[in-house]
Amino acid sequence: MSYNLIGDEGARDLAIAIRRTTSLEILRVAGCGIGETGGEILQDALAENSTIIIIDAFQNLMSMEQESLVNAL
Repeated sequence: MSYNLIGDEGARDLAIAIRRTTSLEILRVAGCGIGETGGEILQDALAENSTIIIIDAFQNLMSMEQESLVNAL
């Protein structure tokens, strides 16, 4: 999904799918225009999902701290 401008609203929709999936292992959302709100939403959803093992959320509109938290999950 990288470089598709989904923004915070798209991150909200993506979070719903993340919570439901049991097969996704790699999530790439680099450069998607996701801000702080979207980063927090993704962080919460990723904390509930144990199947995603690789996350690329760099080059978004969230702070470096939030970006690091999302990528660290």
